[in-house]
Amino acid sequence: MDTASRSRSSLIVAGALVGPLAATFSLPAHATATDTSPTGMVAFFPQNACPDGWEPATYAQGRLLLGVTDLTTYTLGKQVGTALTDLIAPSHDHSFAATLTLSEHKLKYGDCGGSTKGGAKKGDYTVNGPTLSGGDTGLPLFQMLACEKQDSGQSPPPTDGYATAALAFFNLEACPTNWVPATDSKDVAINGNFVLSFETPPDGTVGTLVGTPYGNGEQRTHAHDLVVSA
Repeated sequence: MDTASRSRSSLIVAGALVGPLAATFSLPAHATATDTSPTGMVAFFPQNACPDGWEPATYAQGRLLLGVTDLTTYTLGKQVGTALTDLIAPSHDHSFAATLTLSEHKLKYGDCGGSTKGGAKKGDYTVNGPTLSGGDTGLPLFQMLACEKQDSGQSPPPTDGYATAALAFFNLEACPTNWVPATDSKDVAINGNFVLSFETPPDGTVGTLVGTPYGNGEQRTHAHDLVVSA
């Protein structure tokens, strides 16, 4: 069965908390504040250009970021599927095949009183083809610029000032200093999961994993029931 999968790119996810997460912006800092973000951090910015010391994460263009912590199983930076385009939510259709079993029906020739067996020949008939486009999947999207922090050249690098339990993506083979692989509320490692953002998460849901994680390079498929009547 044909299906279109959502595009994604795998990055290591570090911290101590997973979604639903509170969605927040950092407040504007003083102009002389030092950016202590670790090299390799990937972050989103609601602006048209990356901040100083950051470069566009072009590999993430039009893609959902899949959080992984086990790089012996998952390939860092692996891209799967076709990237989404500007302001367009994903859509899909399916191919299908069905068999119809028809009984024989006769037709009369009006006033002549005759009949024919050509009205509908009994037997099994195969019907196949594509479904109509499913249209917008309803996936809620918020477009922002993805940027990756570049090496500042400082030695030793500055100690970052991020709060404990912050969650972040890194284009690195291992977590930076003072960061650890992210786990859920039951200390289960996060591998193959997307992060779901909430401004005010429902009670008891913070740090909860839901559903079956994606495998390395997996293009997940799904099916719909098809009912045919004659």
